[in-house]
Amino acid sequence: MAKSEWKRVSKSEPCVICGKPDWCLRLADGSLAICARIESPHPARSSAGWVHRLREDDRAREYWRPVRRSATSSVHNPSNLGELSERLQRAMTEDAYRWLATRLGVSIESLHKLRVGWNSSKQSFSFPMREPNGRVCGIRYRSLDDSKFSERGGCEGLFFDPDGLSRNYLLVVEGASDAAAAICLGFPSVVGRSNCVGNVPQLVTLCRRLSPHRIILIPDNDQPGIRGAESLALALHIESNTLILPNGIKDVRQCTSSTKNADWLRDQIGTLISTSTNGEQTHERHE
Repeated sequence: MAKSEWKRVSKSEPCVICGKPDWCLRLADGSLAICARIESPHPARSSAGWVHRLREDDRAREYWRPVRRSATSSVHNPSNLGELSERLQRAMTEDAYRWLATRLGVSIESLHKLRVGWNSSKQSFSFPMREPNGRVCGIRYRSLDDSKFSERGGCEGLFFDPDGLSRNYLLVVEGASDAAAAICLGFPSVVGRSNCVGNVPQLVTLCRRLSPHRIILIPDNDQPGIRGAESLALALHIESNTLILPNGIKDVRQCTSSTKNADWLRDQIGTLISTSTNGEQTHERHE
């Protein structure tokens, strides 16, 4: 099938699998999609992501389900993934940290806290994904052109600094770069979801283990992200706050790119951490 038939998704035509406007691809005839975020049984050979067959009405076929790899079928066991992540972190140079920090608009310190590494064979930066107990269960790669893919044999997990979580509060954002941006704001007790709807059982387990006094969900400012936060809030069965970003601001990282919006977000989070919501879930929006 000719490569020219693949179309990059956009804001006007987002991915029909994950609902996002970037990274994913779709055949012009609507028969296939390659989603960079949500797995299928069919890894793409020519691009980062997974192939999904589509119906004419743009919905995924009913037989498709996200892949959950068992430990027995994994190429790597958890200890090997942890060792691999540590090796990749040791391979990271200060020049590489500076380049990535500038690229993402975050601090070098935040990348250190997330244990970012470098895989020379893949020419990509590595971000370890963790189980609630901190054990590395997967590795997400970010290439020099910002495409993303995962280490084979792992599973989806959370992005966080295992030494940074606090019982005082827990922020839940989308992705590793948003977690880094929250750390830059001065909130190290943060976890990044691997996608807008994923990691719900892991987050429930983490919240039960950590028992934070305040849980603040900050989703990407789009319908899939907001719906994912609403579903997570219901699944947690404990009080949480959902903080909606300003209009025109896509995610936490973009919000921290300007001093005005970064100060607003810092103040909003600080207020939610220090005040009581009287047992009610709140939704904050800045116009």
